[in-house]
Amino acid sequence: MSGKSAAHCGASGASGGSGDPSWGDKRLASVGVGDVPTKHACKTVCLEVKFDILKRHDKGEGVSAITSALHLAQSIVSTIIKKEQAIKAAAGKVAIFTASCLTWHRETAMEELEWMLRMWVEDQNGRKVPMSQAIICTKAASLWDELKV
Repeated sequence: MSGKSAAHCGASGASGGSGDPSWGDKRLASVGVGDVPTKHACKTVCLEVKFDILKRHDKGEGVSAITSALHLAQSIVSTIIKKEQAIKAAAGKVAIFTASCLTWHRETAMEELEWMLRMWVEDQNGRKVPMSQAIICTKAASLWDELKV
């Protein structure tokens, strides 16, 4: 398995901030006073690629050689090698051929709750209403009760 698209299995990069295409898509937007930096998108590495990395490492191939061959960051490969036992344990719980990636998916109701809560908080901030964690938690609980119905 070679090539960038094969190694990442649908991973997406963060979009750059300067608008200059020469910077690539990995550069963060420049941050000034009041600006909010953009977040890096999480990359999902397929279980098949993780096992390929572990197999190459067991054969004695170095981390830099693996990163070059699979077009992955050195930190990703090092983390996979460090978490070898956890990856093998998680893979033992699922059939390898039926599950290409180990990922976590959230319910659409939870995403809707987060969106509604964010809109409510922005509205309260616009009105300059003082808020605390307890108030936000109470509102989140009431919105969740509404969504369950």
